[in-house]
Amino acid sequence: MATIDIRRAHALATEDARRRVEGLAAAVSAAYQLDWRWRDDQILFEASRGPANGLRGSIDVTEKEIRVQADLPFLLRLARARIDSEINAKLDAALL
Repeated sequence: MATIDIRRAHALATEDARRRVEGLAAAVSAAYQLDWRWRDDQILFEASRGPANGLRGSIDVTEKEIRVQADLPFLLRLARARIDSEINAKLDAALL
């Protein structure tokens, strides 16, 4: 079960939403050493090294919604509220 599950409605064209989410994934990937890839309309990500080691999740892009799900490793669960807040802030910035 995901320890983080955030849903955000959007009014963007699906391709525009995909492009913005991809930019977000690239920025977060560089900062936290995440590996990510597209699978249809979903970005799959995981960290096998670095400060987020053990993190796994996905970002789903639909016509009306972005959904971020992540399973946090034990040590990161202690910072869940802060991580949740950071994801929400990054989504706000990406979807404006």
